[in-house]
Amino acid sequence: MKKPPAYQHYARDWLVDTASISLEEQGAYQRLLDHEWIEGPLPDNPTELARRLAVPRTRFAKLWESIYRFFEKGEDGLLRDPRLELERAEQEERRRRNAESGRRGAATRWHGDRHADSHGERHSTRHCDRDGAAMTLQSASASASADSQLHDRAARRVGTSGSNGDQNPSFDELMELVRQNLYIPDGKPPAGWDEIRERSILEVLVKRHGARDVAIAIEGVACLRNEPAISRNKVGWLRPGEKSTLRVLYNSRSGLLPMFSVASQAYWNHQNREDHRKQEPVRVGEILSTAAASLGSSGR
Repeated sequence: MKKPPAYQHYARDWLVDTASISLEEQGAYQRLLDHEWIEGPLPDNPTELARRLAVPRTRFAKLWESIYRFFEKGEDGLLRDPRLELERAEQEERRRRNAESGRRGAATRWHGDRHADSHGERHSTRHCDRDGAAMTLQSASASASADSQLHDRAARRVGTSGSNGDQNPSFDELMELVRQNLYIPDGKPPAGWDEIRERSILEVLVKRHGARDVAIAIEGVACLRNEPAISRNKVGWLRPGEKSTLRVLYNSRSGLLPMFSVASQAYWNHQNREDHRKQEPVRVGEILSTAAASLGSSGR
């Protein structure tokens, strides 16, 4: 498949993310995002980055002081904007699903035409019935296979036991945490959103941070929303009673810290408040117990 030529620009997230930098710095940041989208991850090389911005090295150094925080350096030594790479992953997943749906549709039509031909004089009524049953079974099998792939990806385990003895949560357990903490009050995603998109983001987050840390961050988002004073990093756009999604852990920042760090910090602040100090530290397994029980009772 060809590379997608464009990516989504989320106006609200952009305004929040870049509120503290100048218009020139915003332009430099945007231009580097465009290069990353077209070329892939960027080199951690001031000369190369300055060339992409068409500015002298000395001018680039000043700009980079303000915009370096938007990029993360990977193990391969390349720079990536996490939000942009999430957008790329989402687009690739949508394109993959659309292509798969197209192949299934073409296969169904082909078998349908083949079934129609079987009504000729060469076939008895009994033979046609057999062909029709086979076609129905084949279509049902294709649909079941697609559902099974989604279920397998959602239900597979994402790690081994953590250092403190807590077992890593599964995708189903993490999604139950999302429903309980982010999809308030009814456990359903916000309008215009669905759990398939949420699972795509969840996969990226788990690969980057690990399942246990993602569980903590999910709880932390709820803490930030319900107890704004729990963090020094004010997150005014998380309002009590409003639904949110895992996208907030990628698309929005507060101050100089990524939202994932802010949310994780809020979780531990919540657990270590004055009324918790006389208790033993809370284990990650405990924050999943309610989700696991709910998961079992709901049959999800």
